[in-house]
Amino acid sequence: MNDKKELIMRIARGEKVDRIPVSIWRHFYDLETSPEGLAKAMIDFQKKYDWDFMKVNPRACYHAETFGAKYRMSIDPKKNHVRIGSPVASPNDWLKLKPASLKEGALAEQAQALRLIKKEFGESLFILQTVFHPFSIASDLLETPKDLIPHYQDHWSKLKNGLEVITETFRNYTRTLIREGTIDGLFFAIKDWGTSDLINDEDYCQTAKSFDLALLEEADPGKLNILHVCKSNNRLFSFLDYPVHGFNWDATDSTNPGLKEVAAKTDKLIIGGVAHRGNLLSGSKKEVEREVEGALIESAGSRFILAAGCTVSSETPDENLFQLRNAVTPQT
Repeated sequence: MNDKKELIMRIARGEKVDRIPVSIWRHFYDLETSPEGLAKAMIDFQKKYDWDFMKVNPRACYHAETFGAKYRMSIDPKKNHVRIGSPVASPNDWLKLKPASLKEGALAEQAQALRLIKKEFGESLFILQTVFHPFSIASDLLETPKDLIPHYQDHWSKLKNGLEVITETFRNYTRTLIREGTIDGLFFAIKDWGTSDLINDEDYCQTAKSFDLALLEEADPGKLNILHVCKSNNRLFSFLDYPVHGFNWDATDSTNPGLKEVAAKTDKLIIGGVAHRGNLLSGSKKEVEREVEGALIESAGSRFILAAGCTVSSETPDENLFQLRNAVTPQT
């Protein structure tokens, strides 16, 4: 089967296929600072490995830049950008946040990169844009995610204004990209707030969930929407009712549910099975092969796409990525 989109759709319908789809994603910190650089990095990475769908890793800080955070941009492919200023210094600053324009700044740059990527690949594969959920965007305007806790506990009306602005902005962004056909869906990332280390289910439902669902509503016309739940001790089971086509998480982390556990609770796609900082990063090709074999055995009978549980390191060896890719490609 040559059509990558049809392969994934058949998997999603529970049909028998001749191979398992696979995809990996990473940042290119030194290249992602311009639309042209980001687009070229993503295009070259896709052409090199021929992944079955593209999860676009946008500039790592674009979501916070959108609302006025300032960064010193990296020129090192191995180092992230460094924040040097934020518009939120106190709870009162949430009242000053305004919806961002899609025609200038970080959102316009990311949209331009996506259009260049779409022009290159057309309809040959699903292209997903990474959008973080509103709580993560808000916490990235503070020093640490934990700094958001007193804001929602003690200054909810002010933070709520900020979350409404963030949600409205990314609803508009998502709606525009999907309607114009630039992307096929979202990779909706719950980056910091999907772990019980930071918040429990009850507090999350009372504060964050409605904003997630409002944003995902705009992604509904998309053909492939994936929910990513980050970190250890994650609360993936509490997100299984979200309106997406599949779930991605680090199933190799012993504190998280495994592939088989999640497959038993949902008929949606499960995406992952390989540790993003394990054998892929520092193991041998044989170790990567064995890890893939284990993931395929555990996921047998489910609607499965092989992937890492999160963004892989920029230092991941080429030979290990090729080993992962070739492990699910039928030999001719």
